[in-house]
Amino acid sequence: WQGSKAVPWVSELCSNHTSSRLLRWLAKELHYCDPDLPGQVYRGYETLHPDFPGLQKLIPVAEMNVHRALCGSSAYGLQSSYSAALEALALEVKYGEHNDGMVAVSSCTLPGASYEGHYSAPFYLAHINHADGTCRVGNGVIKKADRLPCDWLSSAVQNVTETVFV
Repeated sequence: WQGSKAVPWVSELCSNHTSSRLLRWLAKELHYCDPDLPGQVYRGYETLHPDFPGLQKLIPVAEMNVHRALCGSSAYGLQSSYSAALEALALEVKYGEHNDGMVAVSSCTLPGASYEGHYSAPFYLAHINHADGTCRVGNGVIKKADRLPCDWLSSAVQNVTETVFV
């Protein structure tokens, strides 16, 4: 809700202004860079820049309409091919707080919502990284309540009372 400090770094990755093969791999693998505009991020990422105009105006709208949310608190997350790259990105960005590799916890959590570390909670603060939240690697091998993003997503889908497409 406050953007991501990683956006300027991702922009640099797309411009090939990094010597890190791991971070260049991450930018390509997670489709951060726009192939139609070489050297630039997809336009959607620009809206996540912390000083993007209008970003703060989204919070009151979200407070009224968002009833479930997932945030990650570990750049390494579940053991996967994304773990080392997102951990490296987090170290480069220097968030200064828990993060999922791409977004700091304070930027992800909706003000006023109470986040819990259990997948049954509507507002779930999980020990996962940004890629893990997409269920690319399932729930991983450690079956702990704070590391089950796919179970949270499954629960969210089962408890839907109204579908909102954004």
